[in-house]
Amino acid sequence: MRKFWIVGFLLLGVPAAAQETRGTISGTVRDAQGVIPGATVKITNVDTAVEQPVVTNNSGYFEAPLLRAGNYEVSVEMTGFKTLKRTGITLAAGQQITLPLELEIGTLAETITVTGEAPLLEVNTVRTGLALTQRQIQDLPVQSNMPVLFTRFAPGLSASTTVVYAGQGYVGGPSHSP
Repeated sequence: MRKFWIVGFLLLGVPAAAQETRGTISGTVRDAQGVIPGATVKITNVDTAVEQPVVTNNSGYFEAPLLRAGNYEVSVEMTGFKTLKRTGITLAAGQQITLPLELEIGTLAETITVTGEAPLLEVNTVRTGLALTQRQIQDLPVQSNMPVLFTRFAPGLSASTTVVYAGQGYVGGPSHSP
């Protein structure tokens, strides 16, 4: 029985690496002369209509962290400039998107909408990841439907050559009392 408790403690006592489920959209707002501080940037989740307004700092930089994965639209407004809208931005879980946004001189009544651009590439960090659909998860060859066994499929990990039986009440086989 003691062996069972030790193995159970080891399995439950080791914290699992958390997978980042939120992303970040950031960027710099500028015009032909340089950066634009104090511009209002609205990041809108198209799927949920949730809007997050931010203001650029002295370097024209803005950042909207902890955004849910989904489709986004970014609009920038500043007095004396045309409103700029970027649509078709898809944010994946754990992704950081950096947008270079350039405003044109004009009035707030004028709006520039940019669509149909090439897909945004994340060039700041290198990551690997995998998003599985519900059907793909159901089709995985996992014994006893134990989620902890999904770690064998995580990028960068290699599974042991010996297969350990893990079932309800069993880890590596049945436990025996001394």
